[in-house]
This record gives sequence, C-alpha cells and structure tokens, in this order.
Amino acid sequence: MIRRIKAGLGWSRTQTNTIIFRQQALVTCRNKQYLAYYDRNQKVVIGVRKHGESAFHIVRTNLEGDAGDAHKTICMGASPDGMLHLAFGLHDQPLLYYRTLKPGDPASFAPSMPLMKVRSSSATYPTFSNNQDNQLFFLWREGTSGAGDICLSRYDEKTETWRLLHSPLISGGHDYSPYFWYPGHGIDGSFHLAWCWRRTPDAGTNSMICHAVSRDGGKNWFTVSGRRLAPPITRTGCEVADAVPEGENLMNQGPVAVDPFGNPHIMYYRNDPDRFIRYVHLWNDAVAWRSTLLNYVKADFTLAGRGTLETPISRPNLVAARDMTLYALFRDSRGGGRIRIARATPPDYLDWQARTLLPDRVGQWEPCVDLALWNKNNIISLLVQLVSQGSHETSTFTDPTPITVVDFDPKQWWSRTSNQAIDEDIH
Repeated sequence: MIRRIKAGLGWSRTQTNTIIFRQQALVTCRNKQYLAYYDRNQKVVIGVRKHGESAFHIVRTNLEGDAGDAHKTICMGASPDGMLHLAFGLHDQPLLYYRTLKPGDPASFAPSMPLMKVRSSSATYPTFSNNQDNQLFFLWREGTSGAGDICLSRYDEKTETWRLLHSPLISGGHDYSPYFWYPGHGIDGSFHLAWCWRRTPDAGTNSMICHAVSRDGGKNWFTVSGRRLAPPITRTGCEVADAVPEGENLMNQGPVAVDPFGNPHIMYYRNDPDRFIRYVHLWNDAVAWRSTLLNYVKADFTLAGRGTLETPISRPNLVAARDMTLYALFRDSRGGGRIRIARATPPDYLDWQARTLLPDRVGQWEPCVDLALWNKNNIISLLVQLVSQGSHETSTFTDPTPITVVDFDPKQWWSRTSNQAIDEDIH
C-alpha cells in the first residue's frame, strides 16, 4: 500500500533538500523518475529509476551548492524533448542554470546560461513547472526580499532555448516583493499563480493572497472573473483572494492545485480570529473565493525576522484528484513531528479529516511531491528525509540522514486504513 524506495544519505543540517518551494525535487519524464538532492558534501546528486523499480541509480555530479542556506535548494525540470534542467544555489545571486546535453542523461549536465537569454544579477526561488501538455516554464524572483519581481520564461524544445515571456510578470517595485506559490496547471490549459506581498525582509510583513490565471501559455493574464491584468501586475492592480493584513503570521509560499473543472485551490497558514495559527483552504468555484479554516492544527508561534525559520508545523502541500477529492500533506508537532495527510471532498470541501501517514519523525521536513506522476496516474510520490533547521538561516550540526521516496495511492490508502486509523476532524 505504501512503497518506500531508498536513495542515499543527504545533507540534513538545513531544510534545503525538503523545503516547500522546491516542488520539483522529484520529476517524472518518459517513464523514469529523477530525484535531486545535496549529499553530505553539498554536492548535487541525481537519482534515476524506471517506474516500478525498487532502487535508484545514483549519479554523483561535480556540481556543488551552499546547502547551509535553505534558499539555495536544487530545482529540477524536464522538457518534452527529454532534456533535464537544473537551477540551484541561488539566494539573491546571478542565475545559475544547467541542462543535459543528452535526453534523460544526468551525467551530461553542462553550464547552459546562454540558452536562458536573460540577464540576472539577483535571482532566488528558481522554479520549473510543467503544464498538462508537458510544456516547461521557468519562474524566479529577481531582486530582494521587500523589493523584488517575478519573471517568467518558457522553453522551446524545437530551438532548445528559452523564451522570456515577462520580465517582470509581477512587480513589487521598490516597496514590496511578491512571494509566489508553486504554479497550478489545469487540464483545460489554465495556468494559475498565487502569491503574497512582503514589505520588508521580515516575514511578519507578509500580506494579501493574490491570484492570476493565464489561458494561453503564460502570455496574457486575467482575474478569475476575466478582468485583464496587464504585466507587470502590481499590488494595486491585482486580484486579492484573501486580504490578509500584515502581522497575521501569514506564511509565504506553498502549492496551487487545480481541480478537473479548472478551479484553483490554495493552501497556507495564518492567524485565526483568536490568533492561533491554522491552515487555510482557499478556493474559487467560478463564482467567488471561499475559504475554510482547518481546526486540527492550532499552533501558537510567531513568524518574525529574516531568513528561513524553524517552525512547529510545515507549510502544506495540496493535490486535486480526478474525482475532485483534495489531499493535503503536512508535518506538525502535535503528531510528534510526523507526516500527516488530510482529505476533503466536493462540493464544499468543509469536512476535512486527517490521519498519520507514516510513523517517521521528520524534524523540519516539508512535503515535496512528483507532480508529473500525480497528474499521470494520481499516485503521490513523496520525498522523505529527517532534517533540521535553525532560525534566521542558521544550520544545525546533524549527521547526514537517509533520503527515501514514498509512493502510494491516496484513495486506496484512505479506504484501506478506514478500520485501522482514527479519523480526526479538522474542520
């Protein structure tokens, strides 16, 4: 029911290998799954396996990053031509991009920055993202926390180069920086982005969940009601989905899931009216934005200061199944620092229930899912590692820990554990 595939030992002194905004830690392309992580020496390691195989073939590259900064994670992508793409080691630095010389061959990674056709002096959060037609996009922040922009490019496999679509797509000017959630892509071709705004490098100044959608491959952008948003999209002209003010412990970044009807679903955490931190499910049903506070996790802490923070709960991940069921993955201290899964069903998604997925204690882990595999057959493939994280970009002195990939069918798992696990109401 739950299948574990071991890889190797990975860097564990920070969240770098498991942080939420590196959603493409696992990538499926042409019936193979690729895994990227930093080893104990901060070298980039790529694991490869055919689906169904019980082990990864490990390729140790000569590429090296600074895993002591959790922002400098490895982002991996795959384009329809089978080429693999890497961007890594970035926190307000010139963009660093590699591509394989041969399709599907991680031993052939080579510096490929000229293919990007952009000038970047201060890049963070590199993100590869495939739509349902497998077209590959690349987003990143240019600028700094409190004064940054989001840029968007699309890969052309015919010319094997990147086309810059918007620089910037979303602009904070000199007063704010947009922090974007991992993009969501619908089977209808829709491309959904969500983000919050940060006024200073202090996480306590996060505010406002916003949303935009493109229906032509990232060229033109609109609100869900159809009002055009001319890039660069700014704080005064964007669609606000949740008008969270500053000082409400709103955590930046997470997932956008898109259901089969093309409706966007966003998850994050923020204060409730009693100032406890709770997860929020925010979604649009083509009529209005609707939200539900999940009661299971009620944490009491404060988001404040610069850099990556040690937190008692993770940012959640979210996927939407073909039958419209939503599954959320997260880690929380109430569960002993274990991995939890929550489920809600249509039409209103009000009845959220949670169970413990694995007994493993995972420290400061956050969930990273192979979205290509999920889109293909609704199997969750999850990177699991016990990791630590000190606040304000500090690292801990911990030994390397095993990296494992966990595969399971959430619908089958939920059904088969119904008589063995206690449902916990989190609505």
